[in-house]
Amino acid sequence: LRETAHGSFDHGAQALAVGGAAFTALLAELSRSRKLRPWAAVTDAQGHTAAVAVPTMHMLALHCAEGLDVRCTHHVESIQREGETWRLQLLSGELSQAFDAIVVTVPKPQLSALLPAVELPPALAQIVYEPCWTLLWTPTATAFPADTYRTFATHPMLASITREDLKPGRAGPPRYVVHATAAWSERVLELPADEVATLLLAEAAQL
Repeated sequence: LRETAHGSFDHGAQALAVGGAAFTALLAELSRSRKLRPWAAVTDAQGHTAAVAVPTMHMLALHCAEGLDVRCTHHVESIQREGETWRLQLLSGELSQAFDAIVVTVPKPQLSALLPAVELPPALAQIVYEPCWTLLWTPTATAFPADTYRTFATHPMLASITREDLKPGRAGPPRYVVHATAAWSERVLELPADEVATLLLAEAAQL
């Protein structure tokens, strides 16, 4: 999520699709409470209508965290094993309380620094990341296409364009999230961000 003066941008995941039984049950519960709404513009491979959290996608995490003791803005430098428990070494120099288990969701390149004394599973070595340049765009024009979500199977530069203000539960001025393809992002990965933005803007504006 990126909050701006023009409104919010879901610059990562655009929607949720049906998954396993537990996740499906969670989505149904959130739908009943109107914290999740269907987005007819997007369907999954099985034809199921996707859903979006409201008013922004990051609200899904906040809904799931209700009732939990959530502590943010702590910079964890490493995770240390102490007998049968784990402790977090914080940037401030403090050690956190002991935990029975820790769930780590950082990308693989950061794991070695966080877990210097732990041998990582071999399967992690097979993980490969693809880059994705993303443009957050608030146009100055006054007329726009009616579609809220477009994907491009064969476009050499663009993977998708999403109109944020027309997604369920959104408002504000017209604004778009433009995702580039992984192949094109790889080719221009080292270019300055303003140069990449100019290229993406020119291509998205034509479409």
